[in-house]
Amino acid sequence: MDFTAALTPTTVAALIGALVPILVSLLAKSGAPDGVRVALNLAITALASAALTIVGPGDTFALNAFVGSWLTAFVTSISAYYGAYKPTGVAEAVNTATGSFGFGVKDDSEPLDDVVFAESGEEESYNPDDLIEKAEQPADLTGNGGVA
Repeated sequence: MDFTAALTPTTVAALIGALVPILVSLLAKSGAPDGVRVALNLAITALASAALTIVGPGDTFALNAFVGSWLTAFVTSISAYYGAYKPTGVAEAVNTATGSFGFGVKDDSEPLDDVVFAESGEEESYNPDDLIEKAEQPADLTGNGGVA
């Protein structure tokens, strides 16, 4: 049986789309915003579809072939993520294993009310409301403690 006949650009786009969620999990930092993940998904599927259109049948870049390949890859990637990778925990496991690598900002900050500041050997916990009140006070621009 000739398998190359079965590998049409649409079939290859669907296969690529099925692997894109794993690539997004590899390339996005753990805790990266959803916008970063969507942008990566769009970029990877667009690049793969452009390559597929250039390498595929025909001598020129056909916009309709690109759009068809991109839609196939993009829809397949979303379906694979929500239908297989997310429910089974595969995407999260890959993202956790490579969480410090890739695009996006990992938010490791602690809530301000849980932070303890050390000043001259004493530990004192600050309430966020106290810090807001302190920030709302007028600033001393004289540099001499407010004495004119």
